[in-house]
Amino acid sequence: MLDTLKSICERYDHYTELRYHDRIQNRIRVRTGILEEARSNRITGVGARVLIGGAWGFSSTSNTDKEAIIDAVEKAKRAAKARVVEEKVDIAPTPLATGRFESSPTEDSLVDHSLEEKLSLCIGANKMMDGVIGTTIYYEYIDHKYIATNDGPFCEIVDMKPTFML
Repeated sequence: MLDTLKSICERYDHYTELRYHDRIQNRIRVRTGILEEARSNRITGVGARVLIGGAWGFSSTSNTDKEAIIDAVEKAKRAAKARVVEEKVDIAPTPLATGRFESSPTEDSLVDHSLEEKLSLCIGANKMMDGVIGTTIYYEYIDHKYIATNDGPFCEIVDMKPTFML
């Protein structure tokens, strides 16, 4: 995906930034030993941001095909060109980070464990409450992002946020 974003950015002579976001959301709720909720959701999309003539333009798409991303950039271009700005902005020269960044790099990643394994953990923890009427909740966000611009910087971000409550 990063190579696709870079190749699209390189097509333009104005500032172009593309942000890909893939998020997995998992949620499990067990109350008094009974599963009340187990769901998994995935959302994916690309945001486009351009700067033309001192005006910003934005657009996005949930379709991650190359043609759909190019269409989002074109919509962002039209939005920027349609704006009337009294004071034009420009990108400040700033050294930006490039590379791969992980919020919590570990050999035991959340993605290495199935939803069934996490469900079993919740049911087991709830049973350990032995007679207490209580709820066990587990939810997690697993984010995978790529950011590419046509002025050089690019990055990959992997961010996992688990929460476990008794």
